[in-house]
Amino acid sequence: MRKIVCPYCGKILEADENKDYEIKCDECNTTFTIVDGIRAFDRNYQMLKKKGFRLYSRLKFVESNECYETLLKMNPDDFDIRSKYILNILYLNTLSSTNYDQVIPLLEENTITLDSTNTYLFLAFLKDLLQNVHVYFSFTAKHLVNENNVFLNEKYTLIYFKTVKDILNVLIYLKDTMPLLKEGEKEVFFEDESNSNVLPRLEKYLAKCEEELKSYHNLVNKGEFKFNKDSNTLEFIDTPSENIVKLEEVTYEDERVIRPSKKFQKEMRLFYILSGSLIAIGLIFIILGFTLNNDVLKYLTFVPLGALIIYFIIFFKRINK
Repeated sequence: MRKIVCPYCGKILEADENKDYEIKCDECNTTFTIVDGIRAFDRNYQMLKKKGFRLYSRLKFVESNECYETLLKMNPDDFDIRSKYILNILYLNTLSSTNYDQVIPLLEENTITLDSTNTYLFLAFLKDLLQNVHVYFSFTAKHLVNENNVFLNEKYTLIYFKTVKDILNVLIYLKDTMPLLKEGEKEVFFEDESNSNVLPRLEKYLAKCEEELKSYHNLVNKGEFKFNKDSNTLEFIDTPSENIVKLEEVTYEDERVIRPSKKFQKEMRLFYILSGSLIAIGLIFIILGFTLNNDVLKYLTFVPLGALIIYFIIFFKRINK
């Protein structure tokens, strides 16, 4: 059995390629051939992948995952889509609610064969997840504690330490998976200089999580505490009253860890406008060049193409700072 899509209403169906010739959709009651169903499946799959990535690039994580949810129904074994779906969930983390506890169940929802292709995708996912962890720790370091490293809100603090425990479990799980990867593809991945810090970063955040969970910390108005991993509670110790920091608890109206900035959204709009314009100009030059058999116009095609490449380099350097 294989999945197909009704070309009329878009419902996902199943059919036997060896037996079925025509399929009747139970949603719209139309009949179509299995060949048309396969074509509709491939067409919709590629369209949803592009749409999902486009929405992700605009930081519209909920809308992006609506596309990825449909794609996973169509092909639950696509690790590329599954990893993007998981990352989108993590990008929706807030100070009051984080989603690292969903990572392992989502990875194990379908058996992923770590073949040559998926080995590279797995390592790319690990790299992106570590960046997400980096963003979470950087954000909480600025918003959960003061300059004296005192936690400023009990509710946020408890969620933070539960999250650190979840992150630690995920990182241990991913590290334990590493021996299953294909050696040749691992070498290809790490030959890229931009990937050279992935394993050191993994060890860094494993150590950070373990250190956070075993150390004593301080909370405003309550004093010193340690997180109990077994009961998921903050255990306070007797702190002399004169050593307890007296401050009003800090709360945030916007608790999102990743907040789309107006500047970023403006740059993205400019990116699409300029890229589209340069591509259109290049197409005009090449069409006119061949239509009029004019070599000058043909060569002028390289001007917007070169400008586009330079703009791509500048743009991605700016957004990756």
